[in-house]
Amino acid sequence: MAWTLLPRSAPMTPEHWLEIATHKLAPEAATRIRAEHLAHLEDALRAGETAEAALREWGDPHAANDAYCKAHLTVRDAELLHPGYALSAAGWRRAVFEEGEWGRSGMAIVLPLMFTLLRGFFTPSVAVLSLLAVAFAVPTLRWLLVAGLRLGGVSRVLAAWLLSGWSSLVMLLGLTLWQMPEKWGDALGLGLLGVFGVLWLWRLWLGLRIFRKAGHQTP
Repeated sequence: MAWTLLPRSAPMTPEHWLEIATHKLAPEAATRIRAEHLAHLEDALRAGETAEAALREWGDPHAANDAYCKAHLTVRDAELLHPGYALSAAGWRRAVFEEGEWGRSGMAIVLPLMFTLLRGFFTPSVAVLSLLAVAFAVPTLRWLLVAGLRLGGVSRVLAAWLLSGWSSLVMLLGLTLWQMPEKWGDALGLGLLGVFGVLWLWRLWLGLRIFRKAGHQTP
């Protein structure tokens, strides 16, 4: 049977180094970094250097990967970078039905919590209708604002953040504590508001950080 694993003493190859160094990077960033390093390697070989010498100049691939992930878009960053919408039925469908406000796992936690908050103001049937209205109205308004005004840059980041499910949850929780402070108690209510508020602000910071990172890579 053929042994497919490399022996422990096998030297690092440029291709293996690049595979480690570009791990988790977005395809565009990984392609650009590969091209730059392979061009450097070609120049070094043409000048009489060895591939091992070039690899020593490149340094540790894991350290390089950490630096590249901080400076370039990763696959996760690219998923969170909002592309905007077209002013069309397909654009509305993307905003309302295909973009998860909290992710599949988060929906199981957040939607029941929002329903509980709404029940403090309405009967159960009206609370369900209100929850559905929020679930449709917020992304629809986001779609109209981003697509209709053709927002881009920081404006798009802010619009996507303000008109998100997290914004609805934080505002609804704050309204509940203001109108019915006895329902949750000071410690529990303020604790929930603090946790969700921090997560809400963290999403804004993350969106702006990814936007700046993407801007620095624009040629």
